[in-house]
Amino acid sequence: MNKIWRKSLLGVLAASVLVSAAPEAMAKGKDHKWDRDDDKGHKWEHEDKRGNGFHGFEGKGKIEIKIDFDDLDQDWEWAMTNIARLASMHVFEGYEDGTFRPGKPVTRLEAIVTAVRLMGLREEAESEEEMATELNFRDAEHIERKYPQAVGYIAVAAENDLFSETEDKLQPEKPADRLWIATMLVKALGLEDEAKAKMNDQLNFKDAKEIPAGSVGYVAVAVEKQIVYGYDNGTFRPNKPVTRAEIAAFLDRAGMQLPEYRDGAIKGTVSADVDNDVLLLTHDGKTESFKLDPNAFIWIEGKRVEASDLEAGDEITIRVVNNVVIFAEVTKQAEDTNTTLSFEGTVRADTVDNKLHVRRDGKDETYTLTNETKIYREGQEVDADDLARGDEISAYVHDGKVIWVVVTEVAEVQNFSVSGLFQGLTLNSQGDIATISIMQTVDNETQTSVYNVAEDVEIEGDLEDLLGSTAVVLEGRNQLVTEIRIP
Repeated sequence: MNKIWRKSLLGVLAASVLVSAAPEAMAKGKDHKWDRDDDKGHKWEHEDKRGNGFHGFEGKGKIEIKIDFDDLDQDWEWAMTNIARLASMHVFEGYEDGTFRPGKPVTRLEAIVTAVRLMGLREEAESEEEMATELNFRDAEHIERKYPQAVGYIAVAAENDLFSETEDKLQPEKPADRLWIATMLVKALGLEDEAKAKMNDQLNFKDAKEIPAGSVGYVAVAVEKQIVYGYDNGTFRPNKPVTRAEIAAFLDRAGMQLPEYRDGAIKGTVSADVDNDVLLLTHDGKTESFKLDPNAFIWIEGKRVEASDLEAGDEITIRVVNNVVIFAEVTKQAEDTNTTLSFEGTVRADTVDNKLHVRRDGKDETYTLTNETKIYREGQEVDADDLARGDEISAYVHDGKVIWVVVTEVAEVQNFSVSGLFQGLTLNSQGDIATISIMQTVDNETQTSVYNVAEDVEIEGDLEDLLGSTAVVLEGRNQLVTEIRIP
């Protein structure tokens, strides 16, 4: 029951995160579609828990993430990280034939949709209220007829001042130029006041005179924030159409300045070499294992690498979909791959699947034991499953691998059984029960007691039946609850 509880809870959380971050292209009946059924490239599917399909927003649909594109060769290596990161977040993706078409000019409509999603406003843009908006553009009838899915996005963009006051037509199919996109992204970042303050700046571009006076401040801010760069010959080329690869770079750079853009990413340090597609990552004071998709995009210094290239000590950022890592980027490589770590701690749970669960320095951590790990208990070499909850241990880790574990103090088995009225639960980051609180009578006095819960706790009854003041019985040993009984 514990695993069922965890699965249902995490499913709701994952759905809310993915739905708010996922994008699709808007061209109806061409190239893109809301649901993809092709088998080219790699994709990860996630059911849309809102009950909204992406073919016209009715029925159930699936969010599919595809970040492996057939046409991204070495010529586009400079944009691969940007493209993969955006695709992994479902902000900007490819075509149903497995291509990204990096050199194709991006349209104004595509640019608007991706900017709105970059701002975290997808759910609002797809709401019934925004979808029913009557657009004030002169080409509104054309938009509503050909791109009905985009109406809400255009409405939200207008409400957030992403258009200039003089724009009376969207011209959705028109290629978006560098000046138009730079201005739009500065507005999307909420930097319009800074742009207005720089309207009299002198731009250091040979073709600065081609930039309208009312746009100087926007270009100045876009360049200052490193969203858009000039060319090697000293020009800005404001009227040059932007390719899909270029806008991916612009969007990614802009997004890095938004805290919400980084939400959902997990940052940490690689704890051991990847073994059997399992990534051990230390983050937020704990060590956790993540399953790597065999086709995950893994980046080191701007180049795609294999999982085996990850080393203990690498600082890394990952994105997880459906409990599988699909994107990973090393932000700082380990200075010394031969890292060593020795520590003392307390065994917190039975060792299962070679996972050693330890509490040390007030934090719960998990280490993976190998076939070569030596384990000693009471002067004898033993197997991993001979370690007991409550054992005090000393361990040595070299290059991410546990070399030996010595039990320095054998746990004295102390069984306990208590009963009381349920008060509450807390969950750890993996969705498992961490503590349970009950109201019980001790020495004729009523008090609320909090008990730590073992990771492999057995549950008799249905957790969903637990309400305030529900009777509950806790069984355990060595200060850990190993069984919860709900009468």
